[in-house]
Amino acid sequence: MSGELIIKRILDEAETEKKQIEKEADIRIALIQAEGRAKSEQKYSEMMNSAKKERELIINRILAQARIKAREKKRAAREYMISLCFDQAKEDLRRIRHSEKYAAVLEYLLENGIHELGETRVVLDICPEDGNIIQEIIKKFEGKGYHLVISPVPVISEGGLIIRSGTRSIHVNNTFEARMQRYRKEILYEVAGVLENADIGEGTDDSND
Repeated sequence: MSGELIIKRILDEAETEKKQIEKEADIRIALIQAEGRAKSEQKYSEMMNSAKKERELIINRILAQARIKAREKKRAAREYMISLCFDQAKEDLRRIRHSEKYAAVLEYLLENGIHELGETRVVLDICPEDGNIIQEIIKKFEGKGYHLVISPVPVISEGGLIIRSGTRSIHVNNTFEARMQRYRKEILYEVAGVLENADIGEGTDDSND
């Protein structure tokens, strides 16, 4: 084989090897680039997911704060309405206390207390200023077979009385203040219903707009 052929063959082999190396290098570069893109896409996806979660957390926090404020406003409105109800009730009871109706009210409260106790012998704690009225009422009950005794212990109240069993072991507090407190829970439900209906009404108006 002549020298030129040998050189040519060497050059051809070198060129083939060069092309193979370049091909392998291109493949490695493509793989690296693809891996880079995949990592970038994964990182981008992770960033987007993180941003979405943060957005949801912020929205949920804002909604939670709004619900808390709404509950606080409802509670304040409820307390205000209850306060108005009780103030009005107190004023009405004060007027009744100094009216002709008070004797009938006191008689009803006494009858209710006796019925609750289920006894015929009872002790009465009364307001000192109700002495004359209660004496007339006692006469009616004694005529029906009841035995009523007025306790020496006075009641400080806007009106009403306390009815105790003969042994004083149990009692029914039918003073105006005690009965108003017993009705407080009922008033709470009524006020809550009023506020709920008001919310529904507002929602209906908004939807019509």
